[in-house]
Amino acid sequence: MNEIKCNADTGNSVIYTGEKISSFEKYLKGRKTVVITDKNINRLYGNHFSNYPSVVIGTGEEIKSLATVEYIISELIKNGCDRKTFILGIGGGIVTDITGFASSVFMRGVDFGFVSSTLLSQVDASVGGKNGVNAGTLKNMIGVFRQPEFVICDPEMITTLSDSEYLSGLAEVIKHGFIRNSSLLSFISDNRNLILDKDTAVIEKMVFESVKIKTDVVTEDPKESGLRKILNFGHTFGHAVELINGIPHGHAVAFGMICALKLSHSLNYITEADKNYGINLLKNFGYKEDFNIEESDLFDCLSHDKKKSDDKIDFVLLNKIGNAFIEKIEIKELRRWYNDMCSGS
Repeated sequence: MNEIKCNADTGNSVIYTGEKISSFEKYLKGRKTVVITDKNINRLYGNHFSNYPSVVIGTGEEIKSLATVEYIISELIKNGCDRKTFILGIGGGIVTDITGFASSVFMRGVDFGFVSSTLLSQVDASVGGKNGVNAGTLKNMIGVFRQPEFVICDPEMITTLSDSEYLSGLAEVIKHGFIRNSSLLSFISDNRNLILDKDTAVIEKMVFESVKIKTDVVTEDPKESGLRKILNFGHTFGHAVELINGIPHGHAVAFGMICALKLSHSLNYITEADKNYGINLLKNFGYKEDFNIEESDLFDCLSHDKKKSDDKIDFVLLNKIGNAFIEKIEIKELRRWYNDMCSGS
């Protein structure tokens, strides 16, 4: 097991990579605790927390709403919770996002922590202190910055994921390599077969390296005012494709990263060799290079992107593999480039 500390003005958090779900009680420190989880996790792992009152929610993006938060808070009140109650979210990114938000607004904020059950939540959603819910179809438009007290990342839980869900999380691991650590990409490339076989030692290594990258960025920029925006590499086009096609988050982000690699090359920031290396790495894990999205639908979604300001958007580019930066690009220029890319010109 490894311990990574994330200290920022949004709170202090400790992430335990390689820890087991069966060990969560020692981090509760005897406090009254309520568990928030979903019906799938409750079915698979409910025996680990059967001694604690639980609030069980549904699954899918549609339950990531203020209505679900209101339901959770009503259940906390029914259970006699107060400001000293600890809230433990056990599940994937939707559970951790909702748990963090509900805990932050219940009685103006109670302490909370996570047992993260998916690769995507272990390397992304549960780390960094961003908690929130959707506003209709718009992702994460309502939220707060507040750190969990701790996050447990159990590699054994990852082995129960479907291949699609697993690859969705792997895309975020690859993203961290692109923006900050080319050695992580080399490790991923060299261990492709073990990764696809969900080898727990390899998973633990990837989670540890990813969490280190994210915590370093979050510690320097906890509220996404500057550096933290590089964590959005691949997300500009990715979020739009995810919304339009309803495909898993990581698969959409992988497509977005391919677009960002191509744009970085078109703007002469990276070499053709670097562009091809990155694209081939992604395609080697089965991520798609094209989803046949209508250009009008794509840019209608981009018009609602949180990174947009006036007629420009903060776009994350690479100037080499392992180093990202942010450039403001006019939407009309991005649209022109996208059309040129689609037409092959």
